[in-house]
Amino acid sequence: MSIWLEKELELNRKYDELLQRREALLRGTERYFDSQMRKSFSFVSSYEKARERNNQICARIEELSQDTFEINLEDTPKFKTVRKNYLAMMRKTYQLWCDESYDKSYRRGSHTPSPPPGRRSGGSPRRLTPRSRTPSPSQKRL
Repeated sequence: MSIWLEKELELNRKYDELLQRREALLRGTERYFDSQMRKSFSFVSSYEKARERNNQICARIEELSQDTFEINLEDTPKFKTVRKNYLAMMRKTYQLWCDESYDKSYRRGSHTPSPPPGRRSGGSPRRLTPRSRTPSPSQKRL
């Protein structure tokens, strides 16, 4: 009988050991899920804080843009002078740019059929290039 008693005590010890392990695992799992829950709450909190900051920045930008639209600089003589000089410079440089780009493209042989404004004389017809007078390979076959 003592053998059975020893086996019974051994089984009880192992059973208690298993219960303790199970309880420790459950506590560890609870701690893990609690930490995950805290992380998710902190993420939501961080997300909400970031959203609030973004809303504040957007509101500030909108406020500043409204302030800049309310300032009317067009009435000042300095603005009128700067605008007049700028437009005069743009008219001059645009024409130079058009002439220069037309000259470069003409030299390369890839000029456009119609020259930029100012290069064409009144109602004169367009000039044909030597390339446009030669028949294409498909026209030669016919």
